[in-house]
Amino acid sequence: MFRWSSTFKCKFGHGFILAFKLKPMIRQDSPKLHSLMKEIEKKFQPCDLKDRHENLLQYQLYLTDLPWKNLFEILENLKSNYTE
Repeated sequence: MFRWSSTFKCKFGHGFILAFKLKPMIRQDSPKLHSLMKEIEKKFQPCDLKDRHENLLQYQLYLTDLPWKNLFEILENLKSNYTE
């Protein structure tokens, strides 16, 4: 269902921008998409959904003290749970 790709960008010490690229033609009302969005918001609190397009979710993460190891572990878990 999801083709997973993420990018990080440090933005003036105010956290990161995390972008999830979704498979083309994913339905915007898909329960799995809504589940992914809720899980992202739960795991990266506080965060804001900054942009949402047909195949892209972009979040602003404010966790500047989150170790890279933990960040990548969370992303790998999301990938394994939501990639078909």
